[in-house]
Amino acid sequence: MEGDKGNRYGKQVAVVTGGNRGIGLEICRQLASSGVTVVLTARDAERGAGAASTLGQQPNVVFHQLDVGDPSSAARLAGFIEEKFGRLDILIGMPWTFDLPFFVLQHMRSSIIHINNAGITGTASNVDDPEAFRLELAGMDLMQRIEAINRHSTEPYEQAEKCLNTNYHGIKAVTKALLPLLQSSSHGRIVNLSSYYGLLRLLDRVFNTLHENPYLVDNWRGTVITTSS
Repeated sequence: MEGDKGNRYGKQVAVVTGGNRGIGLEICRQLASSGVTVVLTARDAERGAGAASTLGQQPNVVFHQLDVGDPSSAARLAGFIEEKFGRLDILIGMPWTFDLPFFVLQHMRSSIIHINNAGITGTASNVDDPEAFRLELAGMDLMQRIEAINRHSTEPYEQAEKCLNTNYHGIKAVTKALLPLLQSSSHGRIVNLSSYYGLLRLLDRVFNTLHENPYLVDNWRGTVITTSS
């Protein structure tokens, strides 16, 4: 069966953004083991090259630096792929802008897998006692943890701007740069990963928050909710 998979996918080329750790790295591993040629990308060149080296037994993995927030970086990646492969079959978009404290990520390890590579928020923590907060989270389910983290977080403008530049503008710019190469494939595919923060069941909370904001006029409040839906 492994041989069959290799024959089926062996001539395909995939790009994985944020491929140096977590879900991204495992996707690179799985694609490579199926015979796909994988371009593993990461913003940090040293970490990205190190991640690629951990897949050293997979000769069909190459590394290329990519900062999804920099259009010129996306253009360089597109030029590299065009010169080396002439086309692109699969683009997996996994931006990483996740600024919750590391101890929170560790504590939520069992559920963080769903949001590991999605840039979901631009927050700054105001937790004074990390260990006490860790214990507070211990008896909570996922939704309770999210609420608790939100209570201990702020959303500075700079962080929100970084979040939007990465999660929306960044992934859009990368897709735009690579789209001509995807169109050169007879079966090009784009996969963008989301997170728990994108669940529709969270919209009620967003709606209530917007209604509590006295500075948001009704027509704009409705626009935000409609767009979110």
